[in-house]
Amino acid sequence: MSLLLKVFVEIAFFRRGPEDLPASPFLLFLSLLVYAAGSMVTSAVYTEEARLILLEVMADIILMLLWYGVVLAIYKRSARLQQTLTALFGTGGLLYIIAFPVMSWLQQEIGTPSGAQSSVLLMMAILIWSIALAAHIVQRALEVQIAVGLAISIGYFVVSVAVFSFLFGTST
Repeated sequence: MSLLLKVFVEIAFFRRGPEDLPASPFLLFLSLLVYAAGSMVTSAVYTEEARLILLEVMADIILMLLWYGVVLAIYKRSARLQQTLTALFGTGGLLYIIAFPVMSWLQQEIGTPSGAQSSVLLMMAILIWSIALAAHIVQRALEVQIAVGLAISIGYFVVSVAVFSFLFGTST
């Protein structure tokens, strides 16, 4: 298990790619569970409504499955979907672990005289890291230039914000 965690960390630091993960339905399911748990915990920072948290997490996962499934199909790389999603969910779970304390800090700083400048900057850094990481994973999965991976990951972010704003009045 620690070897797999090491691979996810190395992917998160752009040293490895989804091809370094086994194509395993169990590992995909496990990484999806870690991602969902991280998403639920961080969502609980700004809302206490369990039903809303569950709906947001489900929408996020469905959107991710659809977006990257379609992208890989367009590029005729559907065989890499399992490893790509495993990498995205696994590294996303790691980013949630990092984001949780920052989001908690941000919630505490809102409304204080000093504002939330430091925590907002850290959240922006995590967001940029998340987009760059998705770009890296997509670039490796599709065997394209990083600019293409970046366009796809920025596209996912924009669509995700739009969908969440429409469905929930918020964004992830």
